Amino acid sequence: MILGSLIAGLTAFMLAYPSGSPGGYSGAVSNSGQTCTFCHGGTATTQTGIITTDIPPAGYTPGTQYNITVTAIGSGNKGFELTAENAAGNTLGAFTAGTGSKVITFGANNNKSVTQNAKGTSNPAVWTFKWTAPAAGSGNATFYCTYVDGVSKTYKTQTTASENTTNSIAENSLAVFNIYPNPVIDKFDLKYTLSRSSDIIARIISIDG
Repeated sequence: MILGSLIAGLTAFMLAYPSGSPGGYSGAVSNSGQTCTFCHGGTATTQTGIITTDIPPAGYTPGTQYNITVTAIGSGNKGFELTAENAAGNTLGAFTAGTGSKVITFGANNNKSVTQNAKGTSNPAVWTFKWTAPAAGSGNATFYCTYVDGVSKTYKTQTTASENTTNSIAENSLAVFNIYPNPVIDKFDLKYTLSRSSDIIARIISIDG
């Protein structure tokens, strides 16, 4: 009877979240570093190469959508959770689910994390989804991810993307300006509004060349 109860308990444990993490176990700052070991036990092993993106080396452009890929290697069934945050633990950007994944809509990191929608059985198991970069001025975005291989193997990783500030001022912000007086005679005032603190270069050319 005891053996039967242990087997039933172990089976329930193994299948506790086959359709995705309940949220809050990505290893991120907001999760207090909590990983999948909370349910799976053991210690999370740091591993590189889990997260890949098409964010350019110069950094992300605010409002632009990028591909994020999680690659989990191992012989067992696999699952993962990934989120993006700044150094203070504030989630950044927005995720859009891809094939085999879903955005977590309950628990910790509500709508700010991605997980599998069914256990990954291939080796490697690969999930690709979208991340829309946050607003200008958000700074570095660190992607935190943990994944499990079987019952007792947990891996964690993180990678950081900087913000590309070279073109962070929207063109429509620069297109809205006022010149006084109009037409200009000898001198004028140019007033404009920027979305963030920035250096600008203004070139003034007379209509007669």
